[in-house]
Amino acid sequence: MHLSNDDAIQACIADVQETEKGLRGLYANYDHFTDNAKTGLVDMGFNLGIPRLRNEFPKFNAAVNRGDWGTAATESHRTGIGDKRNADTAHNFQQALAGH
Repeated sequence: MHLSNDDAIQACIADVQETEKGLRGLYANYDHFTDNAKTGLVDMGFNLGIPRLRNEFPKFNAAVNRGDWGTAATESHRTGIGDKRNADTAHNFQQALAGH
Protein backbone atom coordinates (compact mmCIF):
# COMPACT_ATOMS: atom_id res chain seq x y z
CA MET A 1 0.00 0.00 0.00
CA HIS A 2 1.30 3.44 -0.89
CA LEU A 3 0.11 6.64 0.73
CA SER A 4 0.92 10.03 -0.62
CA ASN A 5 2.55 12.47 1.76
CA ASP A 6 -0.76 14.37 2.05
CA ASP A 7 -2.66 11.15 2.81
CA ALA A 8 -0.14 10.21 5.51
CA ILE A 9 -0.45 13.65 7.11
CA GLN A 10 -4.25 13.45 7.04
CA ALA A 11 -4.14 10.00 8.66
CA CYS A 12 -1.90 11.35 11.45
CA ILE A 13 -4.20 14.32 12.02
CA ALA A 14 -7.22 12.00 12.20
CA ASP A 15 -5.42 9.78 14.76
CA VAL A 16 -4.57 12.76 16.97
CA GLN A 17 -8.12 14.11 16.71
CA GLU A 18 -9.52 10.72 17.75
CA THR A 19 -7.08 10.58 20.68
CA GLU A 20 -8.09 14.08 21.77
CA LYS A 21 -11.76 13.07 21.63
CA GLY A 22 -10.99 10.26 24.06
CA LEU A 23 -8.94 12.57 26.29
CA ARG A 24 -11.86 14.99 26.51
CA GLY A 25 -13.92 12.07 27.83
CA LEU A 26 -11.35 11.41 30.56
CA TYR A 27 -10.54 15.00 31.51
CA ALA A 28 -13.40 17.51 31.68
CA ASN A 29 -11.01 20.50 31.57
CA TYR A 30 -8.88 19.16 28.71
CA ASP A 31 -9.59 22.13 26.43
CA HIS A 32 -8.32 24.52 29.13
CA PHE A 33 -5.03 22.71 29.78
CA THR A 34 -1.73 24.24 28.64
CA ASP A 35 -0.25 23.13 25.35
CA ASN A 36 2.48 21.26 27.24
CA ALA A 37 -0.11 19.34 29.25
CA LYS A 38 -2.02 18.50 26.07
CA THR A 39 1.18 17.33 24.35
CA GLY A 40 1.93 14.97 27.23
CA LEU A 41 -1.64 13.71 27.32
CA VAL A 42 -1.79 13.10 23.57
CA ASP A 43 1.46 11.14 23.84
CA MET A 44 0.03 9.03 26.67
CA GLY A 45 -3.34 8.54 24.96
CA PHE A 46 -1.87 7.76 21.56
CA ASN A 47 0.78 5.41 22.92
CA LEU A 48 -1.41 3.50 25.37
CA GLY A 49 -4.83 3.90 23.81
CA ILE A 50 -7.62 5.58 25.75
CA PRO A 51 -9.01 2.38 27.37
CA ARG A 52 -5.60 1.39 28.75
CA LEU A 53 -4.88 4.95 29.91
CA ARG A 54 -8.25 5.02 31.68
CA ASN A 55 -7.93 1.60 33.29
CA GLU A 56 -4.23 1.25 34.11
CA PHE A 57 -3.29 4.77 35.25
CA PRO A 58 -5.81 5.74 37.96
CA LYS A 59 -3.33 7.84 40.01
CA PHE A 60 -2.24 9.67 36.87
CA ASN A 61 -5.84 10.35 35.82
CA ALA A 62 -6.80 11.60 39.28
CA ALA A 63 -3.79 13.93 39.27
CA VAL A 64 -4.67 15.32 35.83
CA ASN A 65 -8.29 15.88 36.83
CA ARG A 66 -7.24 17.90 39.87
CA GLY A 67 -4.56 19.81 37.92
CA ASP A 68 -1.70 18.27 39.92
CA TRP A 69 0.90 18.29 37.16
CA GLY A 70 3.77 17.34 39.47
CA THR A 71 2.08 14.08 40.40
CA ALA A 72 1.00 13.58 36.79
CA ALA A 73 4.66 13.86 35.75
CA THR A 74 5.65 11.18 38.27
CA GLU A 75 2.72 8.89 37.41
CA SER A 76 3.21 9.22 33.63
CA HIS A 77 6.01 6.64 33.56
CA ARG A 78 5.20 3.74 31.23
CA THR A 79 6.94 0.39 31.09
CA GLY A 80 8.17 -0.74 27.70
CA ILE A 81 8.76 2.86 26.61
CA GLY A 82 12.25 4.27 26.26
CA ASP A 83 13.66 6.41 29.05
CA LYS A 84 13.94 9.46 26.80
CA ARG A 85 10.29 9.30 25.77
CA ASN A 86 9.17 8.89 29.38
CA ALA A 87 11.39 11.81 30.40
CA ASP A 88 10.05 14.00 27.57
CA THR A 89 6.46 13.22 28.55
CA ALA A 90 7.13 13.93 32.23
CA HIS A 91 8.86 17.17 31.21
CA ASN A 92 5.69 18.31 29.43
CA PHE A 93 3.75 17.89 32.67
CA GLN A 94 6.47 19.67 34.65
CA GLN A 95 6.21 22.56 32.18
CA ALA A 96 2.43 22.59 32.73
CA LEU A 97 3.14 22.84 36.47
CA ALA A 98 5.26 25.91 35.71
CA GLY A 99 2.35 27.38 33.74
CA HIS A 100 3.85 26.89 30.29
